[in-house]
Amino acid sequence: MALIFDNLFLFCYPDDAFQYLPELKKLDVSCNKEIGGGFQSSAAHLASLSELEVLDLHQCCVTEEDMAVLTEAALHLPELKILDLSWNKCVGGNLKLILKALNLEAELQELRLSSCSLVDKDLACLALVIQDGPLAKLQKLDLSYNHQISDLGWATFYQGIGALEQLSELDVSLRPTSRRDCGQWFGELLAALLKLPVLLELDLQGWVLSKRQQKQLESFNWDNERNIRIDS
Repeated sequence: MALIFDNLFLFCYPDDAFQYLPELKKLDVSCNKEIGGGFQSSAAHLASLSELEVLDLHQCCVTEEDMAVLTEAALHLPELKILDLSWNKCVGGNLKLILKALNLEAELQELRLSSCSLVDKDLACLALVIQDGPLAKLQKLDLSYNHQISDLGWATFYQGIGALEQLSELDVSLRPTSRRDCGQWFGELLAALLKLPVLLELDLQGWVLSKRQQKQLESFNWDNERNIRIDS
């Protein structure tokens, strides 16, 4: 069962609808900017959706207060497989709130954090959570359009990503207007690829690769008998 409110102008929050749907599998309230700042009234109802598998909140103007509420609700969503928080700028600097709600029994398979104004400490926290195991079943990770992350931040992330043995898609693209040279993290990325046995797609759009780096990526598939599609 799915409840979808995407791209609608909501004058009230959908509490009245989903409080009677305990078996709800998918909740999509994406692209509803008016809903931001109002999740406190929905906390108890969200936490009651114990069978929820998909929670799509992209472009909802989520606030810091909302992040705290979502963290509490996430503790009661053991079946959650897909979480999309993309285009919510307040996620940046506050990612740890959501991540700390995950436990070793987490089922999360897809995490989308595109254009969330993530900073170095967010990726450092993500790397630690990856190493601890709660994201062991993650298959798709979208970190695109987060241009505020430094080269050191990316390097720290790639050092910890090797534990995602089921990861098949990784997107770290930049906006076309934020093109940057690949820095000190490139070596860490190559080392990480060796530890990601089922990775099939790596999106590096916006990153400017030197000729040497391009050759290294091209050689990686051949030397390691892999077939990763690299989009740069």
